[in-house]
Amino acid sequence: VTFSFANNGQQYTSEGPRFFYYDPPAVHTMYPGLGPDYGDTFITMDGTNFIEGPGLRCLFDDWDPTRPDLKMASAFYWPWRLSCTSPPHVADPLDYVFVEASNNDQQFTREGAMFDYYPAPNVTAVVPSTAPKRGNTLITVAGLKFLEKTLHYDTITLCRFGGPDFPVDEKTVAVIPRTDGIPSDNVMQCFTPETEAGTFDIDITLNGQQYTDGGVKFTFFGIDYIHPPLGPESGGTVVSVYGKGFTLTDVIRCRFGTMPVDGVYISFYEIQCTAPPYLVKDDIFRAVDFEDRK
Repeated sequence: VTFSFANNGQQYTSEGPRFFYYDPPAVHTMYPGLGPDYGDTFITMDGTNFIEGPGLRCLFDDWDPTRPDLKMASAFYWPWRLSCTSPPHVADPLDYVFVEASNNDQQFTREGAMFDYYPAPNVTAVVPSTAPKRGNTLITVAGLKFLEKTLHYDTITLCRFGGPDFPVDEKTVAVIPRTDGIPSDNVMQCFTPETEAGTFDIDITLNGQQYTDGGVKFTFFGIDYIHPPLGPESGGTVVSVYGKGFTLTDVIRCRFGTMPVDGVYISFYEIQCTAPPYLVKDDIFRAVDFEDRK
């Protein structure tokens, strides 16, 4: 409609701006439905009658549009989809808010979806701290504030192996173990992925999106070649093993066929071991095993 104005109660302006009426928006679902208390969770919200414009907002509160710090700018995708980022919120130990939407930054929906806040977890240790780059090693991640569920949702638990030296992060599904039916709040388990050798940051997430940043490291090792690759049957050949990801642990072992021997750590790129006498007359398979028993 055309908007006009009268300052004397009688004569209205002849030309004025346009005022648009719209069907009220509605919020149906959003993903993810949970995030850490420091905020910054990227949320996709589905509903109806969203309108692209400067007034498109999300409200993270129980129907209280008076606080500007809880009204977050939204990105418009379609009339049925928008996105926004959660603000910080105190969650001790858990809390939730309703997330509403507005097309004009003033009137908000009143049947929004619930968003759960949880205290941010952190990682303190990982056992073992090293594994072959071929993957499939079960590791235990220790930390604080691990959760299997929030107030309304199951958590989305993943382990991430990454860092500044690795442009593609590797992620695997994590499981929180139970004792007598009670989920742990400080232990999570996952299998390592197949990846390249090197030292990674190991982090976890509870919402499939935001990960810890505790600075705990995990190293994948791999062998490139050995030298010399042959020696007499009497043994005694000092074999240098070259590769990447070797770490100084309590137990380093080389294995010649089925015959294990102790290894010696030289550097991140080399270990050495001495070939044992060859007692079985068959083909020799040489491998290197590392065990971290700290």
